[in-house]
Order: sequence, then structure tokens, then C-alpha cells
Amino acid sequence: MLLQKMRTEVRIFSDKAKHLAAAYKLPRERWPELVEWIAEANLTLERPGT
Repeated sequence: MLLQKMRTEVRIFSDKAKHLAAAYKLPRERWPELVEWIAEANLTLERPGT
């Protein structure tokens, strides 16, 4: 059970890191637009059910 939870945590972290890396590749002047889109889409970095 613990090992499964640890694998899940690593997968979630990896997914978040990939998304942040993709966002970072955007030109800096587009970051405000990305933040606005995230806010409007009600996206969060929280895990579902937490």
C-alpha cells in the first residue's frame, strides 16, 4: 500500500513538473495570458479529493 502511494505521488509530481516546464517555455509576455486561462478554467495544483 505504501509503495503504491509513493508511486502515485511520484507520478503526480512528474505530471506537474511537465506542465510547469511547458508553461515556462512560453514567451514571458504570454505568461499573464496563461495565468488568466488557468484562473478562468479553475485549474489547481491540488490533487483531486484533497
